[in-house]
Amino acid sequence: MFAQPSIHRGIFHSLVVALFFCFLATSLSYSVFDLKALFAWSIGCFILFCYILHLLFDELFRVDFLNTRLKTSFGTTLKIVDFNDARTSMMMAPATLQGVDYE
Repeated sequence: MFAQPSIHRGIFHSLVVALFFCFLATSLSYSVFDLKALFAWSIGCFILFCYILHLLFDELFRVDFLNTRLKTSFGTTLKIVDFNDARTSMMMAPATLQGVDYE
């Protein structure tokens, strides 16, 4: 039941999802918690920074420094979109753009 949706290095290890959570946190901070715009954007950018930092550290640990080789999972943690699951990526891109305020 959870095998396909919970692939660890799937769509949630992409920059599109990092932006999605940035916009989601900013939007919730501003509209739900009634924070000022600058503070709401600070929260969103903090989420984005930490998310990308997590992806970078995950990618760094795909390198085996003792045997000086790359692990087979190298390159699967930091990507723009998940090309292995194009359907999910095609749904996530518009959801991310929906969070942008065009006013």
